[in-house]
Order: sequence, then C-alpha cells, then structure tokens
Amino acid sequence: MILVASQQLAVIFLFELARRTNVSNSTQKREVLVALDAEFADKIDQLTDNWTEAIEQALRLWYAKQIEDKLRKFYLNRSQEDIQDEKEWFDFVEEQIEEAWNADGL
Repeated sequence: MILVASQQLAVIFLFELARRTNVSNSTQKREVLVALDAEFADKIDQLTDNWTEAIEQALRLWYAKQIEDKLRKFYLNRSQEDIQDEKEWFDFVEEQIEEAWNADGL
C-alpha cells in the first residue's frame, strides 16, 4: 500500500514537472549546435519544419525520463527500515483520517 502511495506521489511530481517544463516557453532561447546522423535528420525533416520545437520536445521528454529514472532508483533502493517507517507513518495518517471522518459522520 505504501509503495503505491509513494509511486502515486512520484507520478504527480512528474506530471507537475512536465507541466512546468512545457509552460516555460520563454522567449529567451539559447542557440546550440547539434550534429545528427544525416539519414535520421532527413527522416525528421519529413515530419517537421520546426526543428526547434521538435528538439525542445525531445529534450523535455528526455529530461522527464531522467527524473523518472532517478525517482525509480530511489524508491527501489530504499532500506527496509525506511520502508517500514513509511508504512508506519502511512498507517498512522490513515487512522487519523478515518477517525476524523467518523467524527464528522462521513
């Protein structure tokens, strides 16, 4: 149960990160030089006339994946003690919420 809650928080974090990254369409741009395989570049040319947008989208996806990989690695490498602490905290919070709901007649 705690792993699911932790994963849900991670997903929420990723969506928020992606939202913030996508919203940041600032007018300031940094010019970079990118060298690509010619055949691959020809394929991209067939799909878009806007290389800047295509590269920005690709890098945003890459960036989100890097963050997701770090989060996954963190959750997979937690100690049993940390997992137990989270479970105890989750159980405590769950009890408190149930008590509050019962007190409110929900």
